[in-house]
Amino acid sequence: MPILSRWIRTGVLGGLVAAAVAVAAAMAMAVSPIMLDLESVGSRAADQISVTNPSASPLPVEVLYNAVAYNEDGTYELIPNEDDFLVLPTQALIPPGETQVFRIQYLGDPAIERSRIYEFNFDQVPVAPEEGATAVQIVYSIAAVVAVAPPQATTRFRPIGGEVVMNENGEPVAQFTIRNDGDRHGYLSQGTLRLTQVNAAGRNLWSRTYSSLEISQTIGLGLLPPHQSRTFQAPHVLPSAEGEIRIELR
Repeated sequence: MPILSRWIRTGVLGGLVAAAVAVAAAMAMAVSPIMLDLESVGSRAADQISVTNPSASPLPVEVLYNAVAYNEDGTYELIPNEDDFLVLPTQALIPPGETQVFRIQYLGDPAIERSRIYEFNFDQVPVAPEEGATAVQIVYSIAAVVAVAPPQATTRFRPIGGEVVMNENGEPVAQFTIRNDGDRHGYLSQGTLRLTQVNAAGRNLWSRTYSSLEISQTIGLGLLPPHQSRTFQAPHVLPSAEGEIRIELR
């Protein structure tokens, strides 16, 4: 009897995960960390990701990964890749309440010139129903990002520009673009961010400083690949739709 499966996927590459989907996925399995930083050579070329089964049933999990290719407009594509990592184990049956550790070791080019980004998917494997039974299953896939950097590479963020735009509710919010001119990836949420709205006369209309924690909670982790730009939106409604947005990174 065929299995009718409905996949629910969550990930971090695009920014914040929808709350309801993230909570549902967390009830099925918990993946930690969801962002893993490695280096192309040395002791930091390997680390681990843990998957916990909080349910009352055994959890079959399979690990798959793809390379991430970014376009100039900030969009990305997933490129099949089977050679750059050793993953142990690639499959596991996790007992209820238990945690399985997956070892991730980079085996690709040790002399890369800039960071490479990969998406690792921890997929819940559908379980075959008993003979003669009909089964409809909801299965989850949680994506983690693994970034591999050259050991000596650095991150260099710079603001490109900001503007006032309308959000999906027709309210004015701050939109801004940051570029990473370095050879190492980085995260917007690793520092602090100050946004200021000024009118045509240069008078301040609104200003807010976001801590590292506030950035991750309201804007996202803000992964910035090397030599790429990304545009972000702050969630807070501005007092006016006029003026420009000034950006300060610390």
